[in-house]
Amino acid sequence: MKKIFSYPCSVYKMRIEKCSFCSSSVYPGHGLTFVRNDSMVFTFCRSKCNKAFKRKWNPRRTRWTKAYRLYNKKEEHGIAGMERKREEIERYRRSVVQDTVNAIPVINELESEKRKHYIYNRIMSVRERNKDVDMNILRKHGHLLEEGKESESKKKMEEVENVLNIQQ
Repeated sequence: MKKIFSYPCSVYKMRIEKCSFCSSSVYPGHGLTFVRNDSMVFTFCRSKCNKAFKRKWNPRRTRWTKAYRLYNKKEEHGIAGMERKREEIERYRRSVVQDTVNAIPVINELESEKRKHYIYNRIMSVRERNKDVDMNILRKHGHLLEEGKESESKKKMEEVENVLNIQQ
């Protein structure tokens, strides 16, 4: 087998840029680069982003962009939850390394629990907002339910109203 490179492969690194519109990764040889008259460089991952930029669309109001997801709190920003890296280098201590390695699964589990709670809270807040609308629909169109299920739905509606009255 022939050696292709005289240097180890880890020396060569690709410059992966971010799309100026949607913030997705743009790999070398892909995408489009636009340089404005004031020498500002914009990199786009695909023609869709380029056209949206030229139409002066706001990425925060375009649903498929990362900026929209962060602005509308659809997902958390990665840096917000993480600790900052320290400037000074710590000396290697076996006990510290061992504790760190043992803590990794616990940290991963805590992060997954945090994500689950975040998603659950988002879903529950939407359900709370929609509860009044659903109750109004049931009141208006309850007569359209089947006769056998009508009494069950009335009981459920009364239970929900009781719970709402108790909470208020």
